[in-house]
Amino acid sequence: MKFKRLISVGAVAGLLSLAGCGGGDIKIVEGDEVVTPPPPPPPSGFSCPDFATQIEAIGSFSNVCQVTGTLTADATFTSNALWVLSGRVAVGNDRADSSTLTIEAGTTVIGRSGDDFLVVRRGSKIEASGTQSAPILMTSFEDITDAPTAIGQWGGLVLLGNAPSNLCDTADAGDDADATELANCSVNAEGDAGLYGGDDPNDNSGTLRYVIVKQAGKALGSGDELNGISFAGVGDATTVDYIQVHENLDDGVEFFGGTVNVKHVVLTGNGDDSFDWSFGWTGKAQYVYVQHNDAKAHRGFELDNNEDFPAATPLTNPAVSNITIVGSTAIDEGSEGILLRNGTAGRLHNVLVTGPAGMGECLEVNGGEAQANAEAGNLIMTHSVIACDNGENFKGNATAALTTENWFLGQAGNSAYSDSSALNLDVNGYQPLAGSPLLGAGTDASAIDAWFDATNYIGAFDGTNDWTEGWAVGVRGGFPANVQNAFQKGLATDVSSEFPQITDKPVYRLAANTTFTADVTFTNDAHWILNGRTAVGNDRADNTTLYVQQGTTIIGETGDDFLVARRGSKLEAIGTQGAPIVMTSIQDVTGQETGIGQWGGLVLLGNAPSNLCDTGDAGDDADATELANCSISAEGDAGLYGGDNPTDNSGSLKYVVVKHAGKKLSSGNELNGISFAGVGSETMVDYIQVHENLDDGVEFFGGTVNVRHVVLTGNGDDSFDWSFGWTGKAQFVYVQHNDNIAHRAFELDNNEDFPAATPLTNPIVSNVTIVGSNATDEGSEGVLLRNGTAGRLHNFVVTGPAGMGECLEVNGTEAQANAEAGNLIMTHSVIACENGENFKGDATSTQTVETWFLAQAGNSALDNVEALNLLADGYTPRAGSTLLGTGVDASDVYDDNWFKSTDYIGAFDGNTNWMDGWTVAVNTGIPASVTSADAQSLATDQSANYPAITDKPVYVLNTDVVFTTDVKLTSDKHWVLKGRTAVGNDKADNATLYIEPGTTLIGESGDDFLVARRGSKIEALGSASAPINMTSIQDMTGQATGIGQWGGLVLLGNAPSNLCDTADAGFDADETELANCSINAEGDAGLYGGNDPEDNSGTLRYVVVKYAGKALGSGDELNGISFAGVGSNTTVDYIQVHENLDDGVEFFGGSVNVRHVVLTGNGDDSFDWSFGWTGRAQYVLVKHNDTKAHRGFELDNNEHFPLSTPLTNPVVANITIIGSTAIDEGSEGVLLRNGTAGSLHNLIITGPAGMGECLEINGTEAQDNAQAGNLVMTHSVVACENGENFKGNATATQTTEEWFMGQTGNSVAAGMADVITGFETVTDAAALDMDTVDSWFDSTDFIGAVKAGDDWTAGWVTVGLE
Repeated sequence: MKFKRLISVGAVAGLLSLAGCGGGDIKIVEGDEVVTPPPPPPPSGFSCPDFATQIEAIGSFSNVCQVTGTLTADATFTSNALWVLSGRVAVGNDRADSSTLTIEAGTTVIGRSGDDFLVVRRGSKIEASGTQSAPILMTSFEDITDAPTAIGQWGGLVLLGNAPSNLCDTADAGDDADATELANCSVNAEGDAGLYGGDDPNDNSGTLRYVIVKQAGKALGSGDELNGISFAGVGDATTVDYIQVHENLDDGVEFFGGTVNVKHVVLTGNGDDSFDWSFGWTGKAQYVYVQHNDAKAHRGFELDNNEDFPAATPLTNPAVSNITIVGSTAIDEGSEGILLRNGTAGRLHNVLVTGPAGMGECLEVNGGEAQANAEAGNLIMTHSVIACDNGENFKGNATAALTTENWFLGQAGNSAYSDSSALNLDVNGYQPLAGSPLLGAGTDASAIDAWFDATNYIGAFDGTNDWTEGWAVGVRGGFPANVQNAFQKGLATDVSSEFPQITDKPVYRLAANTTFTADVTFTNDAHWILNGRTAVGNDRADNTTLYVQQGTTIIGETGDDFLVARRGSKLEAIGTQGAPIVMTSIQDVTGQETGIGQWGGLVLLGNAPSNLCDTGDAGDDADATELANCSISAEGDAGLYGGDNPTDNSGSLKYVVVKHAGKKLSSGNELNGISFAGVGSETMVDYIQVHENLDDGVEFFGGTVNVRHVVLTGNGDDSFDWSFGWTGKAQFVYVQHNDNIAHRAFELDNNEDFPAATPLTNPIVSNVTIVGSNATDEGSEGVLLRNGTAGRLHNFVVTGPAGMGECLEVNGTEAQANAEAGNLIMTHSVIACENGENFKGDATSTQTVETWFLAQAGNSALDNVEALNLLADGYTPRAGSTLLGTGVDASDVYDDNWFKSTDYIGAFDGNTNWMDGWTVAVNTGIPASVTSADAQSLATDQSANYPAITDKPVYVLNTDVVFTTDVKLTSDKHWVLKGRTAVGNDKADNATLYIEPGTTLIGESGDDFLVARRGSKIEALGSASAPINMTSIQDMTGQATGIGQWGGLVLLGNAPSNLCDTADAGFDADETELANCSINAEGDAGLYGGNDPEDNSGTLRYVVVKYAGKALGSGDELNGISFAGVGSNTTVDYIQVHENLDDGVEFFGGSVNVRHVVLTGNGDDSFDWSFGWTGRAQYVLVKHNDTKAHRGFELDNNEHFPLSTPLTNPVVANITIIGSTAIDEGSEGVLLRNGTAGSLHNLIITGPAGMGECLEINGTEAQDNAQAGNLVMTHSVVACENGENFKGNATATQTTEEWFMGQTGNSVAAGMADVITGFETVTDAAALDMDTVDSWFDSTDFIGAVKAGDDWTAGWVTVGLE
């Protein structure tokens, strides 16, 4: 990670000299003039805390705090400053002055030399909780000042704990550290860090989460070094997850005894061993990635018990699983794989070791004691693969009778390869591709120990999810360090002066019609302009690879400018979600008007078969001879393609976006966005987009290439086109037409001139979403199957508006014959167009297309889009959509693990939007006709009044504005609420407020709030990478934040509430009362209630509400989000309320359902229901802070009339409540009272010793419901450390504890560490599969809100979970 340099390195050095001087003037000599500079002014509005000294700016940091000595009281390193370590900075003294150092997410800590390091001593803690998007960085001065970085530029991080080590043995008889020795243990840590060791295996040194340590390390003497992170006697109550050590002088991480467990560990470019254990470590590790570089490396894993006393106890005996080690050609000490020696025991599973020819041995067992452990079965390695290219997979003997190779291969699930290519890895060298022998071949370590996540693969990666992405640095993406870029090779010239609009990077234009004949790169430190036909290699000659670095932009200026990779050569274009590779037009980069056809496009030419290889002899078959000699001219004058190699490899396209391309040379001779011509199956294509291409989005001319995660938006002709014998596979394809120009979403042929030609076009395609339009040019259509194509289509949804053309058509005798013979099938699909033309024509000689379609398994047809139950974006299925749970699993049907397992129709599962963060112009659900608030004169630009906000203009909405027509708030501005901002009037002037992803709404006082009234809607569709934020002006201007700084968000609906009862006889709100209901909402927001349980108030998705709330009177407050009479057709998913004055979310009756709710640091109750709420909730995470909190869940029916109906009776599941020591009203868990009913499942209620009661049922009516079985709680765990898990009675005959323990699946645990790590579930307590209760719920196999290893808060929740 680099930071923009704002001052020169020399200037920084001067400042540092000033900082280190005890007094006197510093004089700078500039030529003959002597200048005495004035002292720098202190940074405005910021001061360092008392434990630190404020010093001058460094690099891009104006707020800089220097820390020295020992912290003897709790302290916080905040993210709004740079923290400079000076010497040994210690947290606490040894078992004295116990303190906690908290480091906020996104904070940077630096050292200037190897003497500067951070140590956490016994009895103290570090709470360093970064996030994926805001990791904590510990690095060198050089790194943040843009000076050259290297190993050993500062000290590192050391944790010292009280857990056992076999060094505690004091050398009495034997090598055992006995109980007395452990109790009195004090071992000197390396690096002069302090003492460690003890008799507490459950010791807690705090949390390291998303922490990166770079360029650290110091060697004091042989065997006495500072590692990147040293874990010395650290206990298993310590949380370590998502850590990286990059380029450390000595080891990456080293374990000196202890019991700490670690997950998601990245170790890159370290100078000695990457992962080192010794002296009695008995912890666990899962997901460890080791990457050596070619400059300096030693062992991936160096594993000892005790080098002086190999039989010492406690014996080193960890369990580790899912490890990937990628060696190198480093020649210093030499890159090696795993060395097991000096008496270590251990259980190693799912380990992959691989590396190049220049690497040293890959697996070695050394020493009599370790070999004895191997022989006795105390040292095992199973379900692992050794695949090094060095001819030395194994070295020496593992036991007295077995070589290391024989020992390894004799254990379950192990295999060895002499060629790493057999692993079928991605070009990045660590991620397995579909069909890799690593996938499905692992053992499930969770069956060995519940701490482990369940896995079935070998190595640290599952082939789909790269858990290093978005936070780690220096991880190879397949981009070589030793290949020059095109400018360095003299193949491009600097033309930056021609483009004054482009200021971020230099602009290099390639020489006209360049052909790369040697490996070359396009790097992301420049923009690259194509000049004519830019070719990678000649046809089957001068075979070359063009590597394109993540985040690179490639530009075309005319339709003649295009990029082609020819047969035998490769394009390795591997972007990332956060840094995709973009190929676009000069107009796009310079801010001009964009459109289709502004440059050429991208072409891949391969050696795989095509039925055009047939040379016209008898029959339409391209035989073996014709395929071997095949050379077909590709469209667009790109070159030749075709051959007899179905597994040909043209490289990789991953996270690549092609925009505004295409050229038409003549009819049927065009440049598409991406053309795949004879491209083979070894080519990797995943996460690609073509946007606004002149002709087709992607077209397959024969070949066997497989594609996944394809986005095709606004293309001028067909979006997805196949022909000429394509036999590949596709999964997850999204097609979105626009209203300007479009043709078919899928145009599917075999051969238009010879429809029976072979090889026959016969792909398998699954999980496709097609959204048509009203385009009137050629007309937006759905799927056309014609000209003899075969194929197997599954899980398609085709939908579109009234102006769309036909949605499914089978055309031509040969295609119809394939349909009749069962060679062309379409199953588990839905056609739902509003044009009255779902189907056109006949599919077979006896069936219409409609009859043929509906007769196949799992198919259905609808005449309106609404029946699909989609979000406003038009493609995401809501909970309960007919698309969910009705699909077929293609991986099962074809026994092909290339396909991802799915059970839904369409490209999206309703939870995860795989397009998020890298695509452009995907529908947000905002109609093009809706204008913004400023365009409607409802807001004015007042940026001048907000000088502290500089990233975007600031528009202030009119005071107490009421939106009476549809309006949008856009992400290119900040929007300030003034007073009560209302969407619609009550059941009048119905309007919809659309809020774009990434938009920020600001309140300045408690009077500023947003409300959607009955009959109106808010459509707030944020995304994980661009959530919608509603926050305070203090938050936006860098001031102190806190509860109650603005009002909040209110939704008012027409759904029932028991407050609708008008106090006639009884407590029932009858039909008449519901129909006429109008209840005053709290906070003077308006009226709510009615008789429509399916009312729709819009969508809240990825919405964060922070620092809100206002108390008008007792029981009359603005909550973070108030749901008042909100109906079940409202969608609420992925919301957070942080530090609200009153409740986080409160439900006043209604039937709305909510998922993925995060409630952090709220001042009163976090989740509050009452007055007849009958909705559902799943995945609710509550975390109290120690300042102010009340109940996690406060659950009522009606406090005045507890028997009122409709009865509060929700179903909620997968809840985690983490209490605190707040002493205001007191942090408590769950209170059920005032007549509530409900079904609660899969809860974790936990908290520290200072927390209040964790479960209570209060009041006769609630207790009667508990006794009658109308109030139930199952499959839950209470684990509070306060001695008050339960309070009072639950029924007339049972205490709350007895009632709880008497229900299915419930249990009690001793404390927080037994159930959660951080906020993720670690208990193996049995869960109730909620899908069996109600299909709205996801199927679950865990209790609590967040399954270990599946953090759904990552990326969009940035505060409150530290």
